[in-house]
Amino acid sequence: MILRNPIDRAFSHYLNDMASGLINKDFDSIIGDCLAGDVNIVDNYVAYGFYYEQVKAYMQTFKHTKILLFDDLENHPQFVVQELLDFLDVDTSFLPEVNLRYNISANNNWLVDLIYKQNVIKSCAQFFIPKAIREKMKN
Repeated sequence: MILRNPIDRAFSHYLNDMASGLINKDFDSIIGDCLAGDVNIVDNYVAYGFYYEQVKAYMQTFKHTKILLFDDLENHPQFVVQELLDFLDVDTSFLPEVNLRYNISANNNWLVDLIYKQNVIKSCAQFFIPKAIREKMKN
């Protein structure tokens, strides 16, 4: 498993929600709301960064576990790949090309609006397309 710095993870989560139009508050306000318990768990940018219980449950389920840090993957990708190969008992002399592609968001504002905001197309679709199919399309 690769763990990310909880602060970086929370801010990335926030930027993604901002880009999707799901929120329109500044980051400080969102974190304040989270800490005050005013935000439901889906939007809780703070709670997702408390890794202990998640990691503990994973390690209890999967005994053979390797924990790496996202910062190491960013800064030393070839080293991390070699660690993974060693962990998986794969020949470490095999050196795959490591081309990190970061979590790049698409700049399709019309698509974001279509998916996340109420509009004429969504209103019409509600009459003709069953909810289960609309959810699959959204996902």
